[in-house]
Amino acid sequence: MLKDHNAMEQFRINKICIQPQHGACIRNGDLYMWGHNIFHRLLDHQSGYCKKMDVNNEKIHKILLSTNFTLVLTENKHLFRWGYMRGLGSASIPTLLLDKTIIDVYLHEGCVSAISEDGKFYHWDNNTVKVIEIAIPEERIVKVFNMLNIFGFTTQNGLAYIANRGYKVSLPSARDFMCIKWKDIKIKTVLCWYQGRYAIILTTEGTLYKVGIGIEGDMVSTPEIIRDRISKAIYRTDIIRAHISKAIYRTDIKQNNIKQINSLYYLTREGCIYRKTVIPVPTKETMLSFGKVFVDFSVTPFENGGVHRIDMIDAKGEIEQSILDLD
Repeated sequence: MLKDHNAMEQFRINKICIQPQHGACIRNGDLYMWGHNIFHRLLDHQSGYCKKMDVNNEKIHKILLSTNFTLVLTENKHLFRWGYMRGLGSASIPTLLLDKTIIDVYLHEGCVSAISEDGKFYHWDNNTVKVIEIAIPEERIVKVFNMLNIFGFTTQNGLAYIANRGYKVSLPSARDFMCIKWKDIKIKTVLCWYQGRYAIILTTEGTLYKVGIGIEGDMVSTPEIIRDRISKAIYRTDIIRAHISKAIYRTDIKQNNIKQINSLYYLTREGCIYRKTVIPVPTKETMLSFGKVFVDFSVTPFENGGVHRIDMIDAKGEIEQSILDLD
């Protein structure tokens, strides 16, 4: 059966993914990358210019970058990788990671999670080099998520399955996943999970919630709506410098102390991008985009202090940058 390529192009969404040393974007299914070729990223190390990439002559659906590793999910649902990852070795050209039809993939600090079209979950851990294959009876897995020590997946009925991955500890088996099922809330993805404290989740309807949770993952307080009509959200720890002056022997000495704040960055369905501090003190949201309607964004911290760069891409594939100084 022939595919309607015109229909496919109509629903393509441009995407962007940035790391401090390199970046990538998808324009109408074509992949463009720029940066330095320190870790086999198929780029000219003499130039930082943008270059169109060929990945098995396929259109690209999703791109994920780490410092030394690249993942690409094509529209044909093939998962390719290149660069270096412990346990997978090094590849200088796009190499098929898994001979399966993949519908979603996530990369976080050297750990890869993916789900296949037949509803199975796969996980490659940077420390233990072990693959988990899980099938949930009568539930179709649709999305994966991965964060510090926690990873899991969600199903078409809005359930979340979560497991804890301790540092340099063997990965859990299928029976170790905890099923999260909350009344009247269907979970699309989990952005933050602090066992016994709170979770931040995005629902299938596009609502961002902060939910108080118990040690069993049960809801212990009324869910707090952060924002509705959300198409994408990022929860991250922002590192900033707290300037403190101390008077010592009549001399003012300024000390740079590191401060951590947990923040939410999110894109609304209207194409606006916002930021909001969640911990330690919640703040009002701040708009980061102006004028254009954007379809995707990426947040990149600079090496020193709380200066962040927000890269935004619109429906035409044009990229704009905004500098956010949290110091």
